[in-house]
Amino acid sequence: REFQCFSPSGSPEIQFVPDRETGNRFTEMRYHTVFRCCLALLSTPPIRAWSPPQSRPLSVSKPVATTPVALRRSQPPSSSLDPPSVLVPLLPLSVLLLPSEALAASPSPVASAFAAYGHFASLLAIVGALVAERLTVKPNMTDAEEDRLAAADITLGVAGTLLAYTGYLRVVSYGKGWEFYAHEPVFWLKIVFVAVFGAVSFFPTTKIVQRSLDKRNGKLVPMSEKLAGRMTSLINAELLMVGSIPLTASLMARGVGYWEDFPWPLGAAAAAAALLGLGYKYVNEALTWSEEE
Repeated sequence: REFQCFSPSGSPEIQFVPDRETGNRFTEMRYHTVFRCCLALLSTPPIRAWSPPQSRPLSVSKPVATTPVALRRSQPPSSSLDPPSVLVPLLPLSVLLLPSEALAASPSPVASAFAAYGHFASLLAIVGALVAERLTVKPNMTDAEEDRLAAADITLGVAGTLLAYTGYLRVVSYGKGWEFYAHEPVFWLKIVFVAVFGAVSFFPTTKIVQRSLDKRNGKLVPMSEKLAGRMTSLINAELLMVGSIPLTASLMARGVGYWEDFPWPLGAAAAAAALLGLGYKYVNEALTWSEEE
């Protein structure tokens, strides 16, 4: 709009001043421009990575049936947003919402966690029971110390059973799989250590059971220095075997020494021989124990 005003000198001047209606129209135009840019960005298909054309083997061309021009004109034009390009942005969302095939086939993570927890907890309980036995065994123990030794041995037996059971579950269900462990020599070395530990424990367990029965029947005699020394040395051997098991387990889990052609019956035979052979030796020694030199 034109406005007539006067300059300081007194001469009239004409100035053009935009009114409120013109300013509002400019603002609406800017908003429309931003809105159209957003629509253009949303409707743009995702950029595909360029891949070089693959060479095709030469082949005899076959006659191709042509579509009449009238039919071609009647068909709707193909959209630039073909289904693959439209679905590409939805792939990350589908990965997050839909369980993958590997996850569905894997064992329950909760059950696997409980099996691992039971395995580690049983090993700690075994160490605690062995330490309690080692600190309790001595010549001329009191009745309270005899009861404490029996309770520690019971704890050792329960924890050993739990260790074997959870170890079996981890091998066949929740670990790397039997095909891995069967061809891992370090795994069989660990099983041999477990077998030696179990066989050595037969002597202290047998003597503790005998002394508990004698105490119940009122025939308990004080423990001699010879028997206390023998039990102490065997408990030390048990602690050594238990301390070697975590080392072999760590090496085994990392695939150290893996041999695909390893004959697993050989490892199983070595573990069985250690358990049965040494077990018979220590049980027989405990049953035929004599205080005579």
